[in-house]
Amino acid sequence: MSPMSLLKLQIVTALLTISVLLGGCGYVAVKSDMQLAGGHYPQQQLESREFGLLVWNIHKETGQRQFQQEFLQSIVALEPDFVLLQEVDLSVESRAWFSELTQYGWEYVANLYQPEFDSYSGVLTQAKVRPDMRLARLTSITEPITDTAKPTLITRYPIAGSDQSLVLVNLHGINFQLTLKAFEQQLGKVQELLGGHLGPVIIAGDFNSWSPQRLQFLEELRGWMSLAQVDFGEQQTELASFMGYPLDHIFYSENYLELIPNSAHVHSNLESSDHRAMSARFHLKNLD
Repeated sequence: MSPMSLLKLQIVTALLTISVLLGGCGYVAVKSDMQLAGGHYPQQQLESREFGLLVWNIHKETGQRQFQQEFLQSIVALEPDFVLLQEVDLSVESRAWFSELTQYGWEYVANLYQPEFDSYSGVLTQAKVRPDMRLARLTSITEPITDTAKPTLITRYPIAGSDQSLVLVNLHGINFQLTLKAFEQQLGKVQELLGGHLGPVIIAGDFNSWSPQRLQFLEELRGWMSLAQVDFGEQQTELASFMGYPLDHIFYSENYLELIPNSAHVHSNLESSDHRAMSARFHLKNLD
């Protein structure tokens, strides 16, 4: 069997498995760009020229004790200013749990809903700084069989002493479409929405970049948007991958952001999810 035929077989098998699991859990696809929010924002502007970022696909583990312990330990150890989470199961209980983390407010966009439990799944962005813009998008092309869109959440944060703002893009990439069309469309929409922004940008999350073609498109996108990629060095192999291709990435605008040396880490000690958390620290530069 050729590598491409094997890849297609694995994807179809995974898709059927996920379809059964989603149906068994009572999930239905969300069709509108619905946003939720909560918590408390301590800052109205980003007050420091240095900030930390934590990115993690948490595999719907918000209600699990192991995840909560690992997450709180990470927050204490890393003190990130911004946290970008994917596959966040948001129930009434977990909404309250996130809101009790008083150092962060949060924004959320869902792509799945469990009516029986009034619970959502989607991406969540936590921040110490109140965003002055929030924009949620679901992909117009959906996953086959499940008819599920994938979410992108864009938030913008004022920077103290500058007319510019920091924009964060929290993205969960379309997965089971075998052609590049849906993947290109989702990321092309991000590029379009950010086209008028002059200032620092970070695009991060689970891109589902499971093929050479998807990785090549990400390289082209980096060039078009003048983005650098966080290099985790020897820890790169600890990132979640499929057939050797990494799924999770952090991209940043190299004209406005400098990656602080030795600050990028993959946290292989965090085991509550099938993805490993990523963290990095940045320094703002070239601000008006």
